Amino acid sequence: MEEFLPDRTRALRNIAITFVLLTVVLLGFVVYTALSRARIQVTLTPIQKDVSFQIPLQENVIGAAVPSGSVAATFFESTATMSDTFTVSTPTQLSEYAGGVVNIHNEANRDQPLVATTRFLGPSGELFRLVEAVRVPAGGEVKAVVKADSLGEQFLLGASRFTIPGLADTLQSQIYATSDVAMVLGGADEQVVTEQDIENARQTLLQRIRQQTKDELMSSVAEGDLAEQDYVTVVTQETVSEKPGAKARSFSVSLETRITAVAFKKEFLDALIITQAGGNVTIVPDSRKYEIESFDAVKRSATLTGQAQVEAGIDRGSSIFSPVNFVGATPKEIQEFLQNFEGVANVAVSVSPYWQRQLPRLPSRIHVEFR
Repeated sequence: MEEFLPDRTRALRNIAITFVLLTVVLLGFVVYTALSRARIQVTLTPIQKDVSFQIPLQENVIGAAVPSGSVAATFFESTATMSDTFTVSTPTQLSEYAGGVVNIHNEANRDQPLVATTRFLGPSGELFRLVEAVRVPAGGEVKAVVKADSLGEQFLLGASRFTIPGLADTLQSQIYATSDVAMVLGGADEQVVTEQDIENARQTLLQRIRQQTKDELMSSVAEGDLAEQDYVTVVTQETVSEKPGAKARSFSVSLETRITAVAFKKEFLDALIITQAGGNVTIVPDSRKYEIESFDAVKRSATLTGQAQVEAGIDRGSSIFSPVNFVGATPKEIQEFLQNFEGVANVAVSVSPYWQRQLPRLPSRIHVEFR
């Protein structure tokens, strides 16, 4: 009996120690659980990508349904003819001699030929000479270029009247010249018509024709339904008075065109673009570009082909943001993991207590926030 009691005491003591140790461990776990937490702050940025689209346009007919995936449109067809005179581009190096265009009037009853270098006198005796020979019809007028006979600022005349001293005194009052604009340095320089001059003139006329058509349609089309790119313009005939390389100071262009204006709701187009892009995106303003192709005058249909830039945000409910992924990881490991994904701009991780090197091992103690 005496030998048994010490063993029993020893056993009880071991049990007590074990209990205390387990209590300490459990208490430590409880404290750890209560204090350990982590916060992950994720800064998101929109994801932009280019998408191509091809969308049918179908005539909007009352009582007829537009096929699914198509945009209802109204087609307006017309013809237009327009012409104008354009000046040749200014030469890169201007002459130091003043010059410009004058109108030569002939109020006599017979034609008057004038040779090159014919003298023209300004209001104060400023001497200019005709650059090229002309023939002025009786009772009419022609435009011609004159060049100052010498250097000097006195030749930079404004709108003026010129006499022709080489003519008989009785004719000088009937045959004379006037200028509508001022003489300028290099105004009589020889210039050459270029391909670019003609193309610029052509595009200017086409723009005027489209604007004229748009003005005519204003009462028939809702605002915003007809944009600059909604015109299919076919040039059926073109006349240019000068060929590229010709020496001239001006040239005329005449265009005959057939125009189809295609009016449709742009919001319907945007909705289909979003659908083709997979949804859950927005179109970046002013990024939508397209051309109208395959216009069929019989079927009253066409095709819109183009590109747009869409913007989408990464899904906040994605499994990549699940706290389970971050259990026991270090802040650096989490940052490297999340920043591999497009749409994640920045990641900040804070852990408490501050001495803790890893995130809690309980997902419930890890909080993911977005900003």
